[in-house]
Amino acid sequence: MATLAFVSLVVAAVLGTSAQIGPRIDRAMGHVEPTLLPTPPSPPRNLTAVGGDGQVSLTWDPPDDDGGSPLLAYLVYRGDSPGGESLLAGVGLVTSWIDITVTNGHTYYYEVVATNLIGNSDPSNEASATPNPPATPPDPPQGLTATAGDGTVDLAWSAPGSDGGSPITNYKVYRGTSQNGESFLTELGDVLSYSDTGLNNGQTYYYYVTAVNSIGDSGPSNEASATPNAPATPPGAPQSLTATAGDATVVLAWSPPSSDGGAPITNYKVYRGTSHDGETPLADAGPVLAYTDTSVNNGQTYYYQVTAENSAGEGPRSNEASATPNAPATPPTQPQNLAATPGDGHVDLTWDPPANDGGLPILEYRVYRGTASNQESFLASAGLSLTYTDSSVTNGRTYYYQVTAKNAAGEGPPSNEASATPNPPATPPDAPQGLTATAGDGTVDLAWSAPGSDGGSPITNYKVYRGGSSNGETLLDTIGDVLSYTDTSVTNGNTYYYKVSAVNSVNEGPLSNEASATPAAPHTAPGAPRDLVATAGDASVSLSWSPPSSDGGAPITNYKIYRGTVSGGQLSLIATVPDVLSYTDSPLTNGKTYYYKVTAVNEVGEGPPSNEASATPVSGQTVPSPPRSLSAAAGDARVTLGWLAPSSDGGSPITNYTIYRGTSSSGKSPLTTVGNVSAYTDTGVTNGVTYYYVVTAVNGIGESDPSGEASATPTAGPTAPDAPQGLHASPGNGTVSLTWSAPGFDGGSAITGYRLYRGTNSNNRSYHVDVGNVLSYQDTGLANGQRYYYVVSAINAIGEGLPSSEASARPATYPDAPQKLDAIAGNGLVTLQWSGPGFDGGAPVTGYKIYRGTTSGGTTLLVTVAGGNDSYADGGLTNGQAYYYRVSAVNRVGEGALSVEASATPSSGPAVPASPQNLVATAGNRAVTLRWYAPASDGGSPVENYTVYRGTSPSNLAVLISGSKSLSLFDGGVTNGVTYYYAVAAVNAVGTGPRSPPISATPKGSSSGPDTTSPTIAIVSPGPGALVAPGPLNVSGTASDDVGLAWVEVSADGRTWTLATLGTASWNAIINLTIGPRTIYARAMDGSGNSADANVTVTVSPDAGTNAA
Repeated sequence: MATLAFVSLVVAAVLGTSAQIGPRIDRAMGHVEPTLLPTPPSPPRNLTAVGGDGQVSLTWDPPDDDGGSPLLAYLVYRGDSPGGESLLAGVGLVTSWIDITVTNGHTYYYEVVATNLIGNSDPSNEASATPNPPATPPDPPQGLTATAGDGTVDLAWSAPGSDGGSPITNYKVYRGTSQNGESFLTELGDVLSYSDTGLNNGQTYYYYVTAVNSIGDSGPSNEASATPNAPATPPGAPQSLTATAGDATVVLAWSPPSSDGGAPITNYKVYRGTSHDGETPLADAGPVLAYTDTSVNNGQTYYYQVTAENSAGEGPRSNEASATPNAPATPPTQPQNLAATPGDGHVDLTWDPPANDGGLPILEYRVYRGTASNQESFLASAGLSLTYTDSSVTNGRTYYYQVTAKNAAGEGPPSNEASATPNPPATPPDAPQGLTATAGDGTVDLAWSAPGSDGGSPITNYKVYRGGSSNGETLLDTIGDVLSYTDTSVTNGNTYYYKVSAVNSVNEGPLSNEASATPAAPHTAPGAPRDLVATAGDASVSLSWSPPSSDGGAPITNYKIYRGTVSGGQLSLIATVPDVLSYTDSPLTNGKTYYYKVTAVNEVGEGPPSNEASATPVSGQTVPSPPRSLSAAAGDARVTLGWLAPSSDGGSPITNYTIYRGTSSSGKSPLTTVGNVSAYTDTGVTNGVTYYYVVTAVNGIGESDPSGEASATPTAGPTAPDAPQGLHASPGNGTVSLTWSAPGFDGGSAITGYRLYRGTNSNNRSYHVDVGNVLSYQDTGLANGQRYYYVVSAINAIGEGLPSSEASARPATYPDAPQKLDAIAGNGLVTLQWSGPGFDGGAPVTGYKIYRGTTSGGTTLLVTVAGGNDSYADGGLTNGQAYYYRVSAVNRVGEGALSVEASATPSSGPAVPASPQNLVATAGNRAVTLRWYAPASDGGSPVENYTVYRGTSPSNLAVLISGSKSLSLFDGGVTNGVTYYYAVAAVNAVGTGPRSPPISATPKGSSSGPDTTSPTIAIVSPGPGALVAPGPLNVSGTASDDVGLAWVEVSADGRTWTLATLGTASWNAIINLTIGPRTIYARAMDGSGNSADANVTVTVSPDAGTNAA
């Protein structure tokens, strides 16, 4: 009955209060006509799941039948096994959704359910996917060993710990004759051993091995070395045999043979007799250099010899030694007058012998050391020397020493204690590190790091030098022991060069690196990209555009691609790309038209959109478009052709070109077919005859239309040279190094020089420079991050030849340090957050290196994370221990400077809250509306309020508002057309927790002016006075707005709110009710901050049975 009541209320709300449920009776006709009641929808269709890196993308088609009632939303179910799905999320009236709460390597199963006012559909088909990160090169091979033989070295190793996600196909072996001097030797298959033969005995060889998969080569394994040798012989005689008598013992000692015969000594044989040269075998001592004979009688003289054994056999006997055991002696007394003298990185010890050696010769002096008085432990044996130098010390630390004497009777008592503190002599400090200069409006801000060494004397000052040209600096100011300085005596538009030195009590140290900056008035966002063109492909659209006419005074860092399916309608951001001028959007649906706009982004923000361009992808591939810009250059019995590739390959790679030739413009026939090249020299021509040419492109589908026609008349004598070959561009820091090879034919006249052309767009270059008859050139003074395109032509006495093929490179340098590093303590956990570098060096940041230590300034590498991250949770830490962190950014050039240090001390008590969840930003007219959920964990202390951050890029977020107790915010202080980034952090009694991931919104203007119209909202179910059961209740209603809704939220008490799932003009949400009279509240908000409220009072009682789903 509860379900019937629910359905009745819904139908009544939809059809009007006068609607009748059930059959309609036409009383005049006496006829009864059945009325079809709405039903739940049929299941969604064609659910697919595609795994990505840390995400699963779902798509589906709507139900065939909405049951006669408009769809309200879709519900996504997920499970870890087939058929084991549970509700994951409500996603509104969309047909795609991305699940980012997944773990790489784990398989997830999904179903989707459609819902209308009547109820939920049956589930869709089940789909599954397994997210995985992209493959990488493998880890280095492990445990490399090298075993020497006769002219050979046998190598063995273990497979890498990880193959990078792609099977290992090969191993590469590198060899050298000096440590770290290896070069490539050979490449093997997927094997774990290799025998290197034909080597020189006695020469030490060094090796390392790398693993290869489809992605590339791993780093090198550990280094291993071996020295091949000829076959072993028995060792020589042991040397310097001594025999020392004790109480019923004789202690033998000896030195190894001068030669081990080429094989390790495995044993020493001891021989004994009671007369000279009367020794017989006594014992095997093993591979040691001493033996104690306890089977002797005091007063009897014993004679000894020793031999050495290896794998080749036993060698000759040693010298003879004898001893007569006697009654016990005693250990010596303590050494006297121990003194310790400190030096730079060492402590020198001296002492005098004991007053009494105990009746036996002293065998050694033993040195003991500690870092606290009377806490010494054994350090080293000094032999019979009365001095010892301890070089394993750290300057600035005090060490304590004692010495003992030892004879055959044992070790005597320790000497007096002596201490010393090693220290180097003070010197001027090193140069300050990492000087940076940041331009402002009439200012330059300098920042640097302290020198690596203060020279042993604290730094007291820094000196700032400034000049108007590189290396032309003079003293500007002397400041205290600080690491930054603002120069306000500058003029906008002038470039200033700076260096800094450090000063201590000794003197001034060397100058730092040079840094420069050009103060300027504030930049603006760039203009709109120009000439956007969309070209359809098979399930793809290729976009190309030109840069804005103005970059706003700051280099363009990114372009944002927006897409929609209605011309002039709402476009959604689909991609953010680096500073490139093209993008391919795939996979798309063939036959569907897509509309695009592109915006440019610089450090200030996002500029206005480009013109709209559209394309309709279609299935199948076509022949290419014609080759472009065909040229023909005449020579002596030769014609050299050059052309550019077609603007479209028809969706199938170009495989070759066909060249047509004739002696009249209309009489051409096929001459030859060449590969995928852009030049050809025709040597089958006659001087004085004019030849006409066209070229076609061929792909897997067929042959293109012909290019434009070109003609030439070969003549005897010299001509301009052919095009240079193999042009290559290598990027550097503000430079591009170009190399090329001479033309295959110089035209019969010596080449006198080369002419270089350069541009910032492909095939749009202008003259740059003439160079001599050289094959390389370094182009300097370039902007890091800007791609440059080059061609080169050769010049002889006749003139300039055809240009080479095009080469390009983008200069770059190391990225700046990450900004705003923050360390937030938890229970056994520290959460790090940071912002990206102010400048990425001209190449995208590909990773961040995180350093950690337990003392300030003592951090070491902890982990490397991917470039898209701005946070890291460091778990498994010790509560009560302070941890210090720094972070650096990495691009293709390498690792940049370290951030400032941040520290935190985890504790077992209450911690800061986790980050807020599901932050949503909705753009309006000069407004952005934010909404979020409370954190999953409050850290053990209730959340008191929220701090909201805002910026015009993810790396420059600043506090917008703090102390907010709401889960939403209306931001009316924004400018239309500017993209704003937001994040939210929760605050409890312990402190501020980590920020949520940043999201963005771009407010846009309206032709009708500011939006002041509030939304409308009504609660349809349950109705006023309804009797409902305690527990979960599905509340539904209608809502609309003249511009568009930002959200609808529902509450059972007016304090805790739940976001509703929005339909076209409807919404629904599930809340929990307790027994008693209850008022249900609902409120709607649009993007301009206008809101509306509704409420309904119901009675919650167990007598109501079960609430409808």
